Amino acid sequence: MEVRYIDKELTPQERIRTIAEIDKLVQQYAESIPVYHQAKVDARTGNVPIKSLTKLLKIINSAGEFTIMVIADCAVAQKFFLASASDYDKRFARGKLRVILNEGFKKVYGFSSSKNKSKKCSTIWEQISELYPLFSDNLKVIYNEIQASLEKYSEDAWWVNDRNVETHLDIDGLYESRQEEIIEGKVIMESMELVNILLRVYDLITKLHGAYCETLVQQYLRQQVES
Repeated sequence: MEVRYIDKELTPQERIRTIAEIDKLVQQYAESIPVYHQAKVDARTGNVPIKSLTKLLKIINSAGEFTIMVIADCAVAQKFFLASASDYDKRFARGKLRVILNEGFKKVYGFSSSKNKSKKCSTIWEQISELYPLFSDNLKVIYNEIQASLEKYSEDAWWVNDRNVETHLDIDGLYESRQEEIIEGKVIMESMELVNILLRVYDLITKLHGAYCETLVQQYLRQQVES
């Protein structure tokens, strides 16, 4: 994965401004997590207005909750990385950020190297793909554009070594991984490349939810006319 980045450390002013922007992002998305979770529980128990659209609602809420939580977690990890006071803190935070990004992308879409292996559950994108026949023409265009980007990024299992040594505490591998030079701008730009893709996935999910809500409105209006 080739990423253009600023080959420098942020100035104190840039760091403060970036952390403040991250805090706003986290607050915005974190507030939506319990909403998605409760909606997911309601869909599981059949507490939905239109029974025929239960599967649609289950997928929207499950995908929305997971994607938005990964985005928020990545943002918090970026904040910890930028706010780290010592060199070791920063190296530690970089490793944890890469774990979240690797695991998050793997569950949202997966990597080409592992796609043919047996899986216990489908990816978020595979679940969304089940709804493709219901998409409007505009949503199909958006879906296909995101699909192309996801496929591109799936070709290289980026940071898989970092993920493995960080998760399994492979001490020798962990030591080697943390010797990699810290380039602040590179770490942030790399992570933002992938966070931006997740944001596009989440935007599609919100559009699907909007279409569902529009269906509810249309049904309500028809009932009003008929009555």
